[in-house]
Amino acid sequence: MDGPAAQEFVEDLLVAPAALALLGRLEGAQRDDSSPWDEPPDPSRRAVQLAASSLATMSWGGIALTVNAADMNVGPWSGEGPATLPRLYECAQDRLPIAEALVAIFGDRLCQTPEP
Repeated sequence: MDGPAAQEFVEDLLVAPAALALLGRLEGAQRDDSSPWDEPPDPSRRAVQLAASSLATMSWGGIALTVNAADMNVGPWSGEGPATLPRLYECAQDRLPIAEALVAIFGDRLCQTPEP
């Protein structure tokens, strides 16, 4: 995926709650100062770059598991969702490199329509 479609997908990721949680989870996995299961308190440029780079070696299954785990933090079933979402939106632009890498590597698969 490239060109305008890729850019539009990146922009969509930066406003979707589950996608924002995924970006936070991917960054959190690269940090030493917080649990990968928690939303990092503030974006770390180094961790963002490491997360973007780490996507090149992540499997499709690894992305799927991370999406599922991230969604648990922001869904209506999460007691912390209402407090987590505003922080995720505040950090969205800082995590743009992760979104761009995600679309560059997995965009085509993420946009596929599932077979019935």
